[in-house]
Amino acid sequence: MNRFPETQTKIDQFPVPWSSSLPSILGDGSFNVRRTPSMLAPCEWLGIVSSHERKNGFAQQDWQDSLHSALQLALMQGWGILVAGETPYADVVLHACKRLHVPYRTLIQSDSHVDVRPNITLSNDQANADLDAFNCGVLELAMERSHTDPKIPMYDVATVFLSDRLFVVTLRSGGKISQLLARRLSHEEIPVGTTYLSLSMPHKSSGSLCQAIEWLDRGAIGWLKTKLPQSSGSQVTPQETQFRCRTSNNSPACPSHQPIFPMRLLRPTVTKFLIHCTRARRGPWPDQSVPQFHDELLQYPWDEQPTALMTLQRILKQQRLIATNHFRRGNKDTVCFASKKLSDLLSMRRFQSHLARWDWEPYGIMIDQAWLESHDAKKVSYVDRNAAKKLNIDELSFCQVVSNEEGAIDWRQEQEWRIVGDVRLNQIPFSKAVVFVPTQAEAFSIQPFSRWPIVVCSKS
Repeated sequence: MNRFPETQTKIDQFPVPWSSSLPSILGDGSFNVRRTPSMLAPCEWLGIVSSHERKNGFAQQDWQDSLHSALQLALMQGWGILVAGETPYADVVLHACKRLHVPYRTLIQSDSHVDVRPNITLSNDQANADLDAFNCGVLELAMERSHTDPKIPMYDVATVFLSDRLFVVTLRSGGKISQLLARRLSHEEIPVGTTYLSLSMPHKSSGSLCQAIEWLDRGAIGWLKTKLPQSSGSQVTPQETQFRCRTSNNSPACPSHQPIFPMRLLRPTVTKFLIHCTRARRGPWPDQSVPQFHDELLQYPWDEQPTALMTLQRILKQQRLIATNHFRRGNKDTVCFASKKLSDLLSMRRFQSHLARWDWEPYGIMIDQAWLESHDAKKVSYVDRNAAKKLNIDELSFCQVVSNEEGAIDWRQEQEWRIVGDVRLNQIPFSKAVVFVPTQAEAFSIQPFSRWPIVVCSKS
């Protein structure tokens, strides 16, 4: 029997044992199921919540293992998963539910702009339909008056108190989820043993162990992850497959022992080379879709702190700079370069707090300017917003809007060039490129994969 009525229902009639307390917790309002479920809804729902201290924290191996364990628990008990659609980890939870065949429901507010359509595309229509069969609809809250702390999102409060059982993937001391967890554990009507807290073993510090024990003393059930690590000898991860050297008609299989030298011996790069810097990975690779990224997180450990060195290694092994259109105008995917002295470019780099990343990092490759020009690389034009509005879509791909307002970033000092489409590195001769990294040890680590000399530059 479907436990959630299809008609609008008041908050105090929500089907949990503590429904009479919900108005004092959430406020006055109602709920309904916005879409008719495509399958029989489970009788109990396991809410998924998590603290999130950093961007894409859900991609870390410990987080993914905890989620996998929670979904296995739901499968064994016949529970559905409830997750708030506005959380940064909602997509990856829903994707995992589809892949593991766990019924799920998305919680949103009536004024939410969350896209609740399935975010997975398969070539087989029946397979796509089978995955969507586990979608039990959208639980929509329509709040007339809220009683919650405005600093804590309503979707977090609702998930914590509308779930029959709650699974906390990660918990930050003093954070919003820890405040809600304390309220749930102290609520007299919520049954003991319905709140699970994932434990990391071994603990990183004695302090984290003490905090975990405190939560267990207050009534949380400590949950140890059950997902086993991948066998080291039997399976090759997508990263390892991508990192294996590829041969072509124009390049040897795995060149090694290319010369390594310090930056002080590097001749001025202006007019000779254009510089492409890499960044640390913070999500899908440029040639990887979001569903593919989520599949990777489900199946393989993700590096704790994916680095710019990993990106450079992938570039050297794939022999390709992948064109993108991120944060750029126009309709063309391009690869960007800077026409600067390498030391000057690295000294200019700044941490962009709104993006939680450096604008560029001291890892990358310099390519002969004449070679790039012969492949249609062009200088970027720097224009103001009014001038940009007059350009056609093709011209916008080679322009950068600048502002003279105080505090605005002056991109003109980068002296940017762009080239449309991927840059095939296997076509670049030995004398036409130089790779750079900040340390001697990192230079040695990429030496087997580089077809060009390697420069060691100091971090700045």
